[in-house]
Amino acid sequence: MIQHLYLIMPGSGVTIKLKIALVINMLMVPVLGILSALFYLQFRSALNQRVLLQLSSIRQLKSVQIEDFLTLEWNTFRESAAAFAGEAQPRRTFSQDITILTRGDEDAIEQQSLLHLLSIDKEGIHDLSAFSKENKMLIGYYLRLDSMRRAVYISPAEKIQQILLERTGMGETGETYLVGPDFKLRSASRFFPDRLPLQITAETSGVIQALRGSEATGIFPDYRNTIVFSAYSQLKAGFVRWAILSEIDQSEALQPLEEMQNRLILIFLAMVGITIIGTFFLAQSLVRPLVDMKARLSEMSRGNFSIESMKSYRKDEIGAMFKALDELVASIRQAMHFANAIGSMQLDTRYEMLSENDSLGQSLINMREKLKDFKDQEAKMQLISQKAILRGQEENRKRLSREMHDGLGPLLTTLRMMIQQLEIPEEQKTKIKEMLDETIAEVRRMTYNLMPHALIDFGVGKALEKLTKISAKVSGIAIRYTHEMKNDSPLPDEINIGLYRIAQEVLNNAIKHSGASEIKMSLTEFDDRISFYFADNGIGFDTTQMYPGAGLINMRERCRILNGNIQVSSSEEGTIIEIEIPLEND
Repeated sequence: MIQHLYLIMPGSGVTIKLKIALVINMLMVPVLGILSALFYLQFRSALNQRVLLQLSSIRQLKSVQIEDFLTLEWNTFRESAAAFAGEAQPRRTFSQDITILTRGDEDAIEQQSLLHLLSIDKEGIHDLSAFSKENKMLIGYYLRLDSMRRAVYISPAEKIQQILLERTGMGETGETYLVGPDFKLRSASRFFPDRLPLQITAETSGVIQALRGSEATGIFPDYRNTIVFSAYSQLKAGFVRWAILSEIDQSEALQPLEEMQNRLILIFLAMVGITIIGTFFLAQSLVRPLVDMKARLSEMSRGNFSIESMKSYRKDEIGAMFKALDELVASIRQAMHFANAIGSMQLDTRYEMLSENDSLGQSLINMREKLKDFKDQEAKMQLISQKAILRGQEENRKRLSREMHDGLGPLLTTLRMMIQQLEIPEEQKTKIKEMLDETIAEVRRMTYNLMPHALIDFGVGKALEKLTKISAKVSGIAIRYTHEMKNDSPLPDEINIGLYRIAQEVLNNAIKHSGASEIKMSLTEFDDRISFYFADNGIGFDTTQMYPGAGLINMRERCRILNGNIQVSSSEEGTIIEIEIPLEND
């Protein structure tokens, strides 16, 4: 764009800002002129249509009024003529104005209008204005009473003139008038009140078209040779054929347009002034981004990428440059964020490559994948280590349980038998025996807690059944336990022991801390998993808080080692724990 400006306006003394301003002005001023002209023409067309539509409505209204009046007068004339002839009683009469003519007496008739009616001998309404001595409108009503007698009523039709003089909605120069086939006015002219209607000729294009039967609108000179808006049509009543025209001077109708034209000129000049001033500010704003671009690049060259991105971009080359710069900064920030994330071992962080040639992004992604492999290997080793630790703990518990059962248990039993044989008071002997029995029972309980034989012999289902019975007896809590385990598919010791320890931990915590009066436990074996369910009606606890001890942590850790899922929900109404352990199918 700048190169084109130099080609248009050569010379080193003119700044880029001035060149841009001049080019914009050379484009904007003609555009404003064209828009103003189009608006003017559109407004004029709309105004013309509105004026012509209003004139058409007025012309149609007056046509209907005149036709209704003539029809009413004709009907009244017929009734009056019939009554006058002795045939009926009229509703309204103007019989004193009715003339009865007899065919054959033409020589005795002096009025040319009556002779004309007798000569044509046609019933109906006739225009007799041509026979008016006053050169005014004259209407004749002609009716056959019988084969010889004719009734005639001649009216000046002042009512029609009153209808035409009603100028509501016609402005100062509006007029509705009638013209006969001889192109002479039938109604009085409001512009020439001193002249009689039939002395005024109106052979205009609208009159000619109306007398031919056309109904239309147009703009043309009227009988005064003044340009008018006109709506015209033919008015027919009996044998009357008139042109009726509703017109208004163009100068008056377009008065709003002239005012609008003056406003448009003022607006155009104001817009040109605003454009000239605005283009200089616009040119300055076009040059300013180049300075901003330089400042941004300088900051980036010093390693500062905390540059604030633009909220919107211009739709030009400069805007594209800023967008590309912001995309570069964003990509560097993304790379920095991604590097920090994978450095913090947040290896699920996503990185959007800019393109197939984004070598920096590809290098960072490769680094992340290697760290993922390393972390997976570390997790596997940690899992193996934890399994080994738990396996060692269970082996120690099994060994300790066996030693207590095989060593300490028989010794206590032998000691009880020896005390039985001692010669001491029976009361002391009984007391010692009770203490030994309690010790033996405690040793058995400890032995069972360390490694229950039912767990090894019958599996976790039976072992938990015995555990719940012992716990219910000791705690006094109602514990309901059910299990659906398959006897033909023994579980691995790892799952048996893991589930037993989890259930043991849950049960002990509920007895110690929940304050529950009822506990429900179930264990169900499916084809691909084992489901453990626990629920109590205790006080519950906040699952997001850390509590003394490691009960919940131990349960979650054992589930993780067994590749299982644990869900804990707790409220004031109790606690529910659901665990699912997958079964490995060979």
